[in-house]
Amino acid sequence: MKIGFILLLLCLNSAAFAQETQYLDSSLIQLSGVVISEENLEPMPYTTIFDKTQIRGVIADYYGFFSLVVLPGDTILFSFYGHKTSSYIVPDSLSGSRYSIIHMIETDTINLPSVDVYPWPSREDFARAFVEMEPYEDALRRAQRELSGENLAFVAARLDGDAS
Repeated sequence: MKIGFILLLLCLNSAAFAQETQYLDSSLIQLSGVVISEENLEPMPYTTIFDKTQIRGVIADYYGFFSLVVLPGDTILFSFYGHKTSSYIVPDSLSGSRYSIIHMIETDTINLPSVDVYPWPSREDFARAFVEMEPYEDALRRAQRELSGENLAFVAARLDGDAS
């Protein structure tokens, strides 16, 4: 009796799998396209394209081109740093097995308050470092010292006379 029940479950499972495979083979769509910026219509290199329904994705190439196998009704997410994540739903009414799109991504503007980062842990450490600091030479004085007659004569004395 147990063996009969197990065989029944296996038959039902294989029949369901065969129907699912048949459904998948007939409705697969090769979705390809280019991702561009809304701001200047330039291609967006290395954009992440993610099929939320199938839980898989691809990354666009340097020219913003991508290609992905999807099913009708799948939700595709496009994301790029500094731009809003946008979605695209694959139409159910497609007749062919290939579909091309041009997808535009909108720039995301977030104004954050500025943050000043200092290398000192406290005001007292800053005050001590400021007092002990040796002021930098300006570039003109350093160049005059390096190009003085004494330095140039010293360097010339150490060089050989031949071209090597």
